[in-house]
Amino acid sequence: MERHAWRHSLWLLTESGPWTQNTNMKCRSNAACIGHALIFWTFVLFLLGIICARAEIVGTNESELFKKNIEAANQGTPEGQFNVGLCFSKGEGVESNNVEAVKWFRKAADQGLAQAQCKLAICYAYGLGVTQDKTEAIKWFRRAADQGEPMAQFFVGDYYSRGDGVTQNMEEAVKWLHQAADKGISSAQFSLGYCYFHGQGVTQDKTEAVKWYKKAADQGHIVAQYNLGLCFYQGEGVPEDKSEAEKWFSKAADRGVAAAESNLGLCYFRGEGVARDKSEAVNWFRKAAEQGYAEGQANLGVCYARGEGVPLDKIEARKWLSKAANQGVSAAARELNNLERESQSQ
Repeated sequence: MERHAWRHSLWLLTESGPWTQNTNMKCRSNAACIGHALIFWTFVLFLLGIICARAEIVGTNESELFKKNIEAANQGTPEGQFNVGLCFSKGEGVESNNVEAVKWFRKAADQGLAQAQCKLAICYAYGLGVTQDKTEAIKWFRRAADQGEPMAQFFVGDYYSRGDGVTQNMEEAVKWLHQAADKGISSAQFSLGYCYFHGQGVTQDKTEAVKWYKKAADQGHIVAQYNLGLCFYQGEGVPEDKSEAEKWFSKAADRGVAAAESNLGLCYFRGEGVARDKSEAVNWFRKAAEQGYAEGQANLGVCYARGEGVPLDKIEARKWLSKAANQGVSAAARELNNLERESQSQ
């Protein structure tokens, strides 16, 4: 779900003023890659959470803790087996060994421990200590999800939404995403919001979409923050509010979301939701442009071409407009052509 969940940048500068992008267009540049990264980031946070949860004795030596866990594991307790798997996975008290970790996760999973089932599924999903197998991953995610494990419920929903290891089924995806979202999993809240916004697997309801985007955004989900900014800017599912739009663009931009950086720059350029400051606008355009974001490159090029927020520099203008035009931004190509005509007429 998240790898396809970006809505497009709002607008570009042209010689005649702002140009609004079609928000149904597929995103260019690195949007899909960031979506992949977000799922991996969620996975990392999940691992950190369960690792911290098992550390019941603060300050205990890792080697001693491993010995206690292996003793419990050898007695057949699923919690001990799970903790030994974590020790091998993280190299805590023992040399890191994903193959050995999988062995112990499987022992605990076979006894029905939901956390172990979810961790074993993650190993299959990412090929950690075992050959990558999405079908096997969804099998174990489903077993954990059926026991109410919230992160597993998110992954089941995500897999159904993408048809990854299972036949795509958006209605089934929404069912599982809702269960995980109700338990506070931010990625599920965001994905559920996306389903409501676009009417995928559920009746379209942009107000409901904004509700779930907001829940995820409040937990720091960067794509939710960006999409929430778009909703406030365009008045979709919520009354139009440029100040709120700027706030959420700023949160996402501060964490390096290139689309948010570009849109925040335009808020500063036009004085929407924030005091007009074209120098600050250029600062944000540059951040987005240096990440390879086409709209940021186009906007930065236009600023150099006009000398707005930065000294007039036709060479820099051509450089950034060319980069954007090469990524398919037609407005950048038109601006570049205008610069060429101007130089020929002089």
